[in-house]
Amino acid sequence: GPARKDWVDARISIGESGVNPVGQPHDFTVTVEKYLGAGWVPAAGVNVTGTTNFGTLTGSPAVTNDSGQVIFTVNSSAVGTATVHASAEVSVGDLNIAVATNGYGEYEVDNTKTWITSPTPAGGGGGGCPRTDYLTVDWEGCNTSKPLYSNDKLAVDLLGPSFDLTHSLFLGRGTHAPVVDERTYYLIVVRELEQIPATPENTVALVVFNVTPAGAEFDRDILLTLGLNQTQLPANTLNVTMAYYDDVNGLWEKLDYEAGGPNGVAELTLTAPINHFSIYGVLAELGPAPQPAHFVAGGLTIVPSVEKISAFVTKTGEVVTISANVANDGGQEGTFDVVLKLNGQTVDTKAVTIGAGQSKLVIFTRSGLDYGEYDVDVAGLADEFTVSRTITWWLIILLIVAFGLIIWGVLWGRKKRRKAQQET
Repeated sequence: GPARKDWVDARISIGESGVNPVGQPHDFTVTVEKYLGAGWVPAAGVNVTGTTNFGTLTGSPAVTNDSGQVIFTVNSSAVGTATVHASAEVSVGDLNIAVATNGYGEYEVDNTKTWITSPTPAGGGGGGCPRTDYLTVDWEGCNTSKPLYSNDKLAVDLLGPSFDLTHSLFLGRGTHAPVVDERTYYLIVVRELEQIPATPENTVALVVFNVTPAGAEFDRDILLTLGLNQTQLPANTLNVTMAYYDDVNGLWEKLDYEAGGPNGVAELTLTAPINHFSIYGVLAELGPAPQPAHFVAGGLTIVPSVEKISAFVTKTGEVVTISANVANDGGQEGTFDVVLKLNGQTVDTKAVTIGAGQSKLVIFTRSGLDYGEYDVDVAGLADEFTVSRTITWWLIILLIVAFGLIIWGVLWGRKKRRKAQQET
């Protein structure tokens, strides 16, 4: 009868991240799903285990409800950031699939919780011991916190980098925490933008970040460093600049920047002083697009083998080497399929990648061909060769004649000796 094959899968999600004062608990909802061939459905009755690298976690392990969900709670009595992960083993049909938010089956992962110190209310909080407030830079989940003096100015330098250290925000000692409408903020959040504002003509945005709280201003310049690698630059880049987006006028405004920056690890690093928060990015001005790759073949060469079977028989073309030179006279690297045809039939294809202004020799080898003539076509270049067997008839005839003369000479000599004997 007919056979049936089902492909199944499982996945796990966790959310959502948050920032709260020290001591305030935070709930993470973990969702486990399975795929049975007709779509994703909740996986109920699954045992889920949670972990955290900071603070305390309660509610683990837990069994998913009918919606495939469990809730874990994290809390901390100290400033810092927790990263919460969850794992489970999901039974799907006859299979057990292990999933984890930091391993196989991770689907939607939004799993960080940052605790910060709440600002002291205006007018003071009465008696008690003095406490230290902190300013935190959250760069896409990479959090850096430094203490503030009682006047909300940094007691030390604060360098808030991204996870890979490619980008950073630097606030020097004595810089006041950001203020918007007379309210002081103790958390600076940097996130990469997915919907990038329109850029000027012949310009593209390479990296763009939104820095909040929006509208925040500083009493002194701080340094924003954005980095990128050469692979991020379009081939026709003329120059790159740092700029911020003026959302009132809908324009990108260039910044005074310089190469380099604190802890820069990217191949190209730009640093600019700023005194307010907005959308910042690195823009590339583009020149005319380079011409596409264009390939030209030439120098077709055919070298048949020559093999001496015996002194009288020579075989030509049992192995044939066919080569051609392919050049790229376009403006970009490209890949070209070099096709070998024998008597109009495709017998081999080789893909070659060639940089602009470069060339490569492409070699084909064929063996075991039948006797006969062959028309060759390589990338539009044509020639021919023959597979044949040659017999050296003149040498065979010469040997036969020589052998016959030898025999005749022997017989004639015997006859002459016999006649001489009879006469005596």
